[in-house]
Amino acid sequence: MLTYEDMTGYFLKAASGFEIATHPEYWVNARSLEREFACTCHMGSCEEAETQSSCTLSFTWSTPIWHPQGMRGLHDELHYRTGRLAQRRYRAIEDDEVIDEIVADNPRPEDWLPTVLEDVCQDIMKVLEALDSVHTTGSLN
Repeated sequence: MLTYEDMTGYFLKAASGFEIATHPEYWVNARSLEREFACTCHMGSCEEAETQSSCTLSFTWSTPIWHPQGMRGLHDELHYRTGRLAQRRYRAIEDDEVIDEIVADNPRPEDWLPTVLEDVCQDIMKVLEALDSVHTTGSLN
């Protein structure tokens, strides 16, 4: 099972791989009792941070982590998918017809989450570069 610490660790590891400076904060929301994470990110050294663009990534921890493309995003090929899914048959109570139900056995977010967070870090870099470009040129073009 993926923990809050795993999630924050995967993000911070991915960010360091892209040389994104991070300033994480952790806390518990007193009302919802959800654990929350926010991280200010910028490129370059921290001494130059005030002259560079920054953004903040945040999340709360209270629900299961699913693949961004849903369960079908966990597997590229149908033959692989059938090996990872259990198929269950049951009878509908009202009309006595047999219904096939497909149930995921274990989505294993620790297998795909690091790659997703690397994609997030690449997007953060693109946003920061675009913001810095606008800041230096004064134009979106």
